[in-house]
Amino acid sequence: LQESSVETLVLSANDISDDGVTEIAKTHRLIRKLKTLILIRNEIRNNGIIQFGKCLNGSELEQVYFGYNEIGDEGATSLIVSLGNSKIWWLDLSYNQITDVGMRELAPY
Repeated sequence: LQESSVETLVLSANDISDDGVTEIAKTHRLIRKLKTLILIRNEIRNNGIIQFGKCLNGSELEQVYFGYNEIGDEGATSLIVSLGNSKIWWLDLSYNQITDVGMRELAPY
């Protein structure tokens, strides 16, 4: 995929865990034209989403979908904070494990 013209990568409804999303985060910069990443209905938790957020700087991603995973307050907050230097304008965290505590943390952003 490194020299591919693929702009959207859909890996929904798999068994991708924290390790898998971390590997995607490490390599997605090599996929130069990737604009949309869809990882709905997997097994991604806080650690994976935190590692993903650390790799966003310099990314061309614009839309990221993480609905129906197991992301909690810590992961969601960490990801939102790391969006500051990214091009992402659409983020889906629906149907995760974000609570009122997490929403209070996210509110300033």
